[in-house]
This record gives sequence, structure tokens and C-alpha cells, in this order.
Amino acid sequence: MTARGVGAHPALSIGLAVYNGQRFLARALDSLLAQSFPNYELIISDDASTDRSNEICQSYVARDARIRYIRQPSNLGMYRNFDFLVNESRGSFYMWAAQDDEWDPDWCKVLMENMTEDAIISFGHVKLLGPARSILQLYKRPQFSKNEIRRTFQLFFQDFP
Repeated sequence: MTARGVGAHPALSIGLAVYNGQRFLARALDSLLAQSFPNYELIISDDASTDRSNEICQSYVARDARIRYIRQPSNLGMYRNFDFLVNESRGSFYMWAAQDDEWDPDWCKVLMENMTEDAIISFGHVKLLGPARSILQLYKRPQFSKNEIRRTFQLFFQDFP
């Protein structure tokens, strides 16, 4: 067993794509590591950053055994980096994360509670924050049909070879 009861097959894999993210990266990592749902792995794929992202990620790896850090030798591009993360996951469920996002401490717990055997995707409320952390927009749990989800993923990966 590794830290906090996460074994070789965690319930959730969180894939964090990073490229020159030093500005927000520590805040994103702090919010992910503060999750009340403990049975997850955090996989970071650094897409050959040229800023301090590598140094920041290495400092977090030293503090928490749930983190796997992979630094790409050359820039894959956003789509391939996200695809790389999915392929690295060991969890039963997967969550994409971005270097400039923050998560409520119960985010993963609530999402995992909403997952069922026939569920294919789970969403939570999302707040778009502005200066001084003011709420610019609130997106309440979006509901999508299977066709809308399929179309969204087709659009996301349309330029992916």
C-alpha cells in the first residue's frame, strides 16, 4: 500500500496536464491533494515545460506518494498530453485536470458518490472566477445526453491524429 490507503488500483485516477504552468500550478496541486476522497492517484504529465513547472511538481512528488510525475522529453501538444494521461491511469474512473483549476475539497467525493455502474460521466458545479476570486459565472451540474457527450469528445479530439 502507498500513502493514505491507495493501492495499485485506485478508485480514481486524476490526470493533470501541465505546460508552463508555474503561475497557478501550486494552487491546483494543493486543491487536488486536499481532497476528502483519499483513494486516488494523481498523474502529472509535464509537456516539456520551460518554466519552473518541473521544480514545483518535483517538490510535490517528494511530499505525497499518490503522485506520479512524468516529464515529457519533447512537447506532445495538448491533445496528445491529455491522451497520454488517460493511458497512464490505473483507476476505475478517470478525471481530467488542468494546471490552472482549483477544486473544492469534496469535489472527487461528490463525483464518485454520483457514479453508478451504468454512468459514463459525472459533473459538478463549476465557478468561473475573476479578479479577487469574484464569481464571474456559475455552471450548475451540466446534464448531457450520450449523443452530446459523444459529439463533445469528437470535437475535442478532431485534430488529434
